[in-house]
Amino acid sequence: MSNTALNSSIGIVVESIQRAGLDEYDLPTPCSEYSVRELIDHVAFMLTVAHTSATREPPNPGKIDRSTFLSGRPDFEWPALSGKYGRIASEAWRSPKSWQGSTHFVGRHMPAVMVGQILIFELAIHA
Repeated sequence: MSNTALNSSIGIVVESIQRAGLDEYDLPTPCSEYSVRELIDHVAFMLTVAHTSATREPPNPGKIDRSTFLSGRPDFEWPALSGKYGRIASEAWRSPKSWQGSTHFVGRHMPAVMVGQILIFELAIHA
């Protein structure tokens, strides 16, 4: 499996976050469950999940609540944090080993290829 599609999805979603103005954070999104703020928070969480899934590091148990992942951080930091998490995730999935075997993904074990494919679609849809 090539990491090109995943890196593209990560790049597109991070760019979308960085283009969103702080004054837009309380607006609705096409994802009816999320405001812009909630969607950015969700995507930042998914980017960290992408990293730990690729590296097989255990997830951070203190940040399991994916609905408030960035809470406590000032809104103006969110684009930079999302960019940082995106770079870390993208780098982790560049390793061929990240696509091999099984890994964890949001509390489940599954084939790493499947996790990579889920992430491609999850991030691209939210971009």
